[in-house]
Amino acid sequence: MIESLSWRWFRVILPICFICFLYICSFYLFLCATNSLIYSTVCLIHANESFCSEIDHNKSLRASQTLIQKESSQWSLYGTLSFGIIACFISPIYGSLSDTKNRKLPIILTISNAIITGVIITIGSIFRGTKTSLLLYIIASIINGFGGGTLILLSSCFGYVSDICIEKEQHVQAIAIIEASLHLGTIIGYVLCTFVFKFHAKT
Repeated sequence: MIESLSWRWFRVILPICFICFLYICSFYLFLCATNSLIYSTVCLIHANESFCSEIDHNKSLRASQTLIQKESSQWSLYGTLSFGIIACFISPIYGSLSDTKNRKLPIILTISNAIITGVIITIGSIFRGTKTSLLLYIIASIINGFGGGTLILLSSCFGYVSDICIEKEQHVQAIAIIEASLHLGTIIGYVLCTFVFKFHAKT
């Protein structure tokens, strides 16, 4: 008996949408939090807590702020390169696994790597203000690279849905719903990021 479209969406498409939504939402939260961690760590390496709390508000400290921002950008670049170089080599392998073995495998691997990356960054936040925190950030970026990143997750999700939806109309509707969940995750991720930083600034 052929499954109805509504049941197919409930069983397959909606969970995929939920995965994409959570991943994108957490990705933007992770990005904002990581950049904040890098900036505060670099500042604390060169100065004390009171100096770092005033650096963004005191115009006389503008020169120091520029130097700290420059060094923070360098560390962010190192992390991005660590992730990007590895992901470039891993992506074709995951793509082949998705096509020949199982569409779910790259999705599971990407999410697992993202969780491990988040745990390492959380541990790194304990050492905020030391070089250990920055080194753990680089290690987390390398591990995240082995997950393939957002593109692998999304391509695997789209491929999985394409295999399930046989009719063209179903396929178009499913892709539209997934894209809507991605945009929603992006918006909520940014909003939550702003809320978290405002709450953190008050505490």
